[in-house]
Amino acid sequence: MIGQEMDPGHNLQLHWMKRPAEVSDGASVETTKSLIEEEEEEQDDLFSVRSLTASSRLSSIKKTIMKAQIDEEGYIVFYPEVLIGNHYKLLGLLGKGAFGLVCRAENLHAGNLVALKVSRRDSFIHEAGHWEYRLLLEAQAAEQRHIVRALDGFSWQGHYCLATELLDTNLREVLNKYGRKIGLNMQAVQLYARHAFKALLSLRSNGIVHGDIKPDNLLLDSQKTTLKIGDFGTAMRVEEAGAEGPIPYLASRFYRAPEIMIGLRPDCAIDIWALGCSLYELCTGELLFTGKSNVEMLRQILALRGRIPAHMIRQSPFKESYFGEGGSLTSSQATATQLSLKTRISEASRSAQSLLISLLNSCLEIDPKRRITPDKALDSPFFQIEMP
Repeated sequence: MIGQEMDPGHNLQLHWMKRPAEVSDGASVETTKSLIEEEEEEQDDLFSVRSLTASSRLSSIKKTIMKAQIDEEGYIVFYPEVLIGNHYKLLGLLGKGAFGLVCRAENLHAGNLVALKVSRRDSFIHEAGHWEYRLLLEAQAAEQRHIVRALDGFSWQGHYCLATELLDTNLREVLNKYGRKIGLNMQAVQLYARHAFKALLSLRSNGIVHGDIKPDNLLLDSQKTTLKIGDFGTAMRVEEAGAEGPIPYLASRFYRAPEIMIGLRPDCAIDIWALGCSLYELCTGELLFTGKSNVEMLRQILALRGRIPAHMIRQSPFKESYFGEGGSLTSSQATATQLSLKTRISEASRSAQSLLISLLNSCLEIDPKRRITPDKALDSPFFQIEMP
């Protein structure tokens, strides 16, 4: 039976993301720890009255608004009530990274809530923020349903500010809440995988590499039935990726493709690898690879997926440091052989489907030239079946 894609407007019950109770007996591997702490929802009583006009409301708010302060590293110091760019009022802190802060904010002109990324006061990071805005506009022009919408981009007091639509949660938080040790229901995995591959298809068609696919950047709407890819802070055009030399630390380590680690030029295939790692995590509730360095990651990848092809080693600028004769890691130590991907998934979850395992194997080909493409992935039998 051909599976029908779920209507994003359909209000699914939250239990659909949980596995059946009996599955928990088969989960023996510890789940990944939460990378994002759950934040209590903040109340916005100050703006509960909507009868004021936009101009009079903005004028009254400015009288009590706090002036932004900047710390010694160029970050804005977060306080509720701070006004950014003359009309974005900060409400809550969503995250902080090397680039700056991401805040929940209200557009006082339009009255809508947004996610507002405010870069550090740094010329390089400012330009990177502007570049992110331009790439995001290009990406969403081609794919409006599964890529987060950019709403505004502007420079403010040496910071670059990017406003995007505010989504409800991300797959990291969903896993922590509903999939600890056991992963999500296969119906949910299928839906989210389909949406993610559609987004990657659009990016590939437009020559854009996202560069940081992971559950944290796979965002969900309030009903948890529509997935959108967010955070384009490391995105780049294919022709520019690695053009100035190796970038062996591109992407978050647990989702980093092997070609990145050995110094080859990346392309859109690195996003497929990262999505494969993410889907394994959705299905099992645990990380696939957990190395603390690129060398440890490569050891785990080679133990699970086999040797790196000789042609990739020959092209690697790090071949003298990493590899010995026969393509083995020179710093490799004796380690127990890991189980096959099929066995690992089967042991972690008795409800895992063989069709998903086949798709994951195609996503996790070490050679990026042999890795599945988004269009072929969407034609996978995994998406042709109706999940119970």
